[in-house]
Amino acid sequence: MLITKTAKQTDIPHEPGEWLKLRRLSWRELDEAKEAQVGKVMKKISALGADLVTAIQSATTVPHQDQAKAYDRGTVLRAGIIGWSYDADVTPENIDALDPETADWAFDEILALSSPESDGDKKNA
Repeated sequence: MLITKTAKQTDIPHEPGEWLKLRRLSWRELDEAKEAQVGKVMKKISALGADLVTAIQSATTVPHQDQAKAYDRGTVLRAGIIGWSYDADVTPENIDALDPETADWAFDEILALSSPESDGDKKNA
């Protein structure tokens, strides 16, 4: 399926009357979010020492429930939020200024929308 700029407007559950317009991320955008997260983690790890780096490199995979930790939150939010009901324009700076609860919620919504199991990929039986 070709990813387009088709979006989904979703009410923010903890902010009555407010909404975000979210879009599905492409494989390239998801890869960029993973690479950004790996870069941040490796920078922190290198500061802790070589033994820790070796231990982490020997780890195999991230468990399914921790997949969201594999993506950089800022990269996902900046690529996935394309509109909102707030008075400010949607800019990278304003996306970075979202409160933590809204950012966490939007991050989860964008990843769910971008997953292969999302409603957009299911075919009617």
